[in-house]
Amino acid sequence: MYGNALNLAFLLGIFLRRKGHEITVFVNSTVSEHDHPRWECIPEHELASVTIRPVDINVKRLLLGGRAERRFRRELAKADVVQTFGESVTWSAGCGAPDTALSIGDDLDILPFRRDGVRMRVCSAMLRRAQRRCRAVCYTMPPQEESCRKLGLVNARFFPYAIPVDSEQWSPLTRVERSLTRSRLNIPENALVVFQPSRQEWTCPESPGSNHKGNDRFLRACARFIHGPGKDTWLLAVTKGRDVSSTQQLAAWLGIADRIRWIPQQNKAGLRECLGASDIVADQFTYGFYGISALEAMAVGCPVLVHLDVKGMQRLGAEPPPVVSVRTEEEIYAALCRLGEDRASARQVGEMAREWIVRNHGWEAVVNRYISLYKELVA
Repeated sequence: MYGNALNLAFLLGIFLRRKGHEITVFVNSTVSEHDHPRWECIPEHELASVTIRPVDINVKRLLLGGRAERRFRRELAKADVVQTFGESVTWSAGCGAPDTALSIGDDLDILPFRRDGVRMRVCSAMLRRAQRRCRAVCYTMPPQEESCRKLGLVNARFFPYAIPVDSEQWSPLTRVERSLTRSRLNIPENALVVFQPSRQEWTCPESPGSNHKGNDRFLRACARFIHGPGKDTWLLAVTKGRDVSSTQQLAAWLGIADRIRWIPQQNKAGLRECLGASDIVADQFTYGFYGISALEAMAVGCPVLVHLDVKGMQRLGAEPPPVVSVRTEEEIYAALCRLGEDRASARQVGEMAREWIVRNHGWEAVVNRYISLYKELVA
C-alpha cells in the first residue's frame, strides 16, 4: 500500500492485518506529522503488526530516471495486489502487479485538469495516464461520476463506504470525559458547542487546486444564531488551512471573535475528545459529500451539518447517512436554530448516525469489500 494521505493506507493495512493478511505500507520519509501512523494513536501492538517502510521518492526524479523511484516500482511489482490512494496511482499503474486506486477527492476532480504552468501540465498528464492504466479506479463521491466520464475512465467504479472506521476507538465520550474536555477547552459546561474541524479554505474557490469548504457561510450563519436565539453558543475551530486569518477577520467583523476557541490540529485521541465534547459538528458546504472527520464525528455520536448529494447516493444505490444536509447560509442558520432548540432531537440524530457508521463503515465490513475487490483483480 502506498499513498498515506489521511493515514488511509496505514489504517486499511491495520484492518487487513487483523484479518490475517500480510501488508506492507510504504510511507514517505518526508510525510507531515499529521499523516504519520503515530497520529492515529493506535495501540503499540497493532502499530507493530504492520510492516511500515519509509521511502524517499519523487515524481520529478522518476521523469529523470531516478534509481530510487525505479527500484520502488520494482518492489511494487512483487506484490499480489497494490493499493494506492489519490495521485499515488502514478507509481502503481503499469508496475506489473494488479493495482487499484481509491480517490481521495482532488485527484479526480482538480489535479487531472490543471493547466497552470508546464510542471502542472506534465504532472496532470502523468496522472491521467496512470488512472487509465490502473486496473480499477474507485470513487466514493457521486459528484466524481462526471470527472470519471470526462477522463474516459472505463475502469472506474463506484465504491461506497470505502473508509473503514473502528467504532470501538471512535466511541461516544462518557459524561466525565465530556466534562473534562470542556474544562480543558475553557468552555462552559452547559453551553451549546458547534465544532468545525474542516480546513479554513473559502476565499479562492476558482483558483487551480482550491478546496473550497464554504467556511464563510457557516460563520455568517453562526453569527446570526449567536446574536439571536443561540446566545450560549461557542464555536470550536482548527487553525489549519490557508484562510485562518481571513476567518478570524470575518469573525471579528461579525462580532463573534470572543466566542471561538481556536485549537491546533489534533491527533486522533484529541479529535475524539473535541468531537465528543461538541453538540453539533459542521463539515463542508460546497462539494456534496462528507470527509473523514464527518465519519469520525458520526461514530462518536454527533449530529453533522454538511452539504450532501442525497439523490446522487440513492441513484447509485448507496444509503445516505442521517446527516443534516444544508448548503446556504439560510439553511445552516435554520438547522442551528432547530438543533439548538431541541437538544434531545440533536442527540437522536447523532445516535442514528453512529448506527449508520457501524452498519456501513465498520472496519470489518469495509475490509471484506476490499478483499472481494482484490480477488477480482487477481482472478
